[in-house]
Amino acid sequence: MNMTIANKEAILDQYLYTRYLTEKITEPLETEDFVVQAMSDVSPPKWHLAHTT
Repeated sequence: MNMTIANKEAILDQYLYTRYLTEKITEPLETEDFVVQAMSDVSPPKWHLAHTT
C-alpha cells in the first residue's frame, strides 16, 4: 500500500484525537480505578489506555 504524507498525517491526527478523548473520559477516575475490573464484561481503564497507544 502506497501511503501519501497526507494519509499518514490523517492517521496520526485520528490517533492523537482518540488518545485525547480516552484521557478526557478517564480524567475523573482515581488511580485505584485503573486496575479494578468491576465486572467480567468490562475491562479496566488501563487496558483501554494501553490499546489506544
